[in-house]
Amino acid sequence: MNWKNEAIERLTKYTAMVQAVENIPKEISRLEHDAREIHGFKPDRVSRIKNSGPRDDYMIGNIIKRQELGASLENAKIWVEITDQALSVLSDEERNILEKMYVVPQRGVVSLLCSELGVEQSSVYRKRDQALYRFTMALYGAA
Repeated sequence: MNWKNEAIERLTKYTAMVQAVENIPKEISRLEHDAREIHGFKPDRVSRIKNSGPRDDYMIGNIIKRQELGASLENAKIWVEITDQALSVLSDEERNILEKMYVVPQRGVVSLLCSELGVEQSSVYRKRDQALYRFTMALYGAA
């Protein structure tokens, strides 16, 4: 396994995972609201004659989605917590470099970092490699 690539992939997913931790509870809440709405629905005479299977199927599907989202939320929370802990071992400079290069990448980031840090490109890449090494060690105990 290439731990460095795993760490880079984790950094590129970080913003989305933080957003998932925020969004999943909202989606669960929306599904709970839908379930309450459909549960309170009173079928008309025609639908009473027909099998109410689609309504039951919808409710079962709703319950399954909420359970799956609940499990996804717990996994996402743990994933973000682990990543935050690994990021916390970095210096402010190291974290800044990784955030700009991977978490919220932008064009011309190396030139921007050269200006910010007052160093040459080769130093930016060396600092990036050191930050990735430390981040990877904090995550996996291997680099």
